[in-house]
Amino acid sequence: MIQHVRFCLRMKCRVSMVALVAVAVAATNGGDFWSNWDTRQVCHPRVHVSPSTATGLQRAVQAASHVRVAGAGHSFSPIVLTEHTLVTLDKYTDVVAFDADTITVQAGRPLYAVNDYLAAHGRALPNLGAVAIQTAAGVTQTGTHGTGNTGCLSDNIIGMDLVVANGTLVNLGPGHDLFDAARVGMGVLGAVSTLTFRHVPLWTMEQITFTLPLATFQLHRAALLATFERTQWYLSGLPANTAVTVVLRVNTTMPITSGCWGNVFTTVPATPAPFNWTNWPDDTKACVDHSYKVLGRDGKNNTNLFTEMEMMLPVDSDAAALADMLTLHANLAPRHDPNVPLFLGFRYVEPDNLWLSPFYQRRTVVVSTIVYHHGEYEGEIDRYHRHMQAVLTKYKARPHTGKANYFTATDMAAVYPKFHEFVALQRAVDPHGKFLNKYMRRLLVLPTSATTLTTTMSTWSYEVGYVAMAAGGCMVLLVGGATRQAAASRGYQRL
Repeated sequence: MIQHVRFCLRMKCRVSMVALVAVAVAATNGGDFWSNWDTRQVCHPRVHVSPSTATGLQRAVQAASHVRVAGAGHSFSPIVLTEHTLVTLDKYTDVVAFDADTITVQAGRPLYAVNDYLAAHGRALPNLGAVAIQTAAGVTQTGTHGTGNTGCLSDNIIGMDLVVANGTLVNLGPGHDLFDAARVGMGVLGAVSTLTFRHVPLWTMEQITFTLPLATFQLHRAALLATFERTQWYLSGLPANTAVTVVLRVNTTMPITSGCWGNVFTTVPATPAPFNWTNWPDDTKACVDHSYKVLGRDGKNNTNLFTEMEMMLPVDSDAAALADMLTLHANLAPRHDPNVPLFLGFRYVEPDNLWLSPFYQRRTVVVSTIVYHHGEYEGEIDRYHRHMQAVLTKYKARPHTGKANYFTATDMAAVYPKFHEFVALQRAVDPHGKFLNKYMRRLLVLPTSATTLTTTMSTWSYEVGYVAMAAGGCMVLLVGGATRQAAASRGYQRL
């Protein structure tokens, strides 16, 4: 018993007590299922819970034998799939607190709603990805990112509340033993309850887009990256067309006209042409808007189905990776269905110290392959993604775990310096693997440890019944193991 108190004191935890009562849930029937956005990942959970309060979230976690939490379903990997308890967050979306520098939101608040709230107060997040439909928890638990001279969105978290396996609510912040692991925790350290982000004054940016022949781009690539802080580039006509589209985002004080979400562009950017260029390229188009509308698209505008893989490489590998990917596309071209558009993109992200962040302690180039489809063309998706991972492995590539990948725990251990520490911590806070689904076991459980995972005990182990103890102002709840839900296994399915 004393071990639990010591652990709590060392972790500086804030703990909330959960009444041991039945959880109100909506049990699924044979026709119910959960599907992710691209329709390729489907599961039939035995129990579905949609809490509206922190206490409801705690009770759901406490009562479950195994549990996963879904955000907006925008991940392309099986990260959410479960045949046990599924928690969805569509009723858990409030702004909890807002002050001059920070905003605290419930885990299920969509990122576009965070942006709208901040903009109404003249504030903004310092960086965003291309899509804003994800939830605050979902977008950060997988290390989602934008491009440029900032880190991933998770690196902007300055505090979070986490519901661990026994239903305890733990408050995390800088210096907490769990903090740097939990900010990109993939939902295996606990269910995120709230997140506190740093925000900055809302600012204006100009987006400038143009195309260059591949050879011309290669001559200017390094200079563009050195001159413009937020640069990305992509090839969308492969395998036949190798023209490179460059997208620059530049801070500006120019007034907003039609904005970037109106699809009305000017052909003459306000930003002067760089280097010794007389003018911007002939097909240049530009727009000026608030930062969040330049950094990302309208949060609700995703209409074309696609599946994406991202591999994160050391930044100085970008030129070599491009050459390898062009060779790959040329080799696969004879088997490619021309009805399936392909996208090959490159973005850049600053390093962080988050244990399983793909940007951990190295400046990164993100190589992205998107296969556009309509719920079909499984062969095209699998072919391009498997070959991409194989080609880029030599650069010590790390995956975006919310996107398509074929990594195993052995692969993860080879490229994440903190892998073994993360796994040990996960076992400490979740000794029975409550938050591990098949995909998480694939990524985190090494072959030699698979048979011992469920018997590994720690200072967070369950007790029969429950005991509340107080010491130094810290309260701990030890909860009895929940009864396994009795229903036929439906397994992991694809449409």
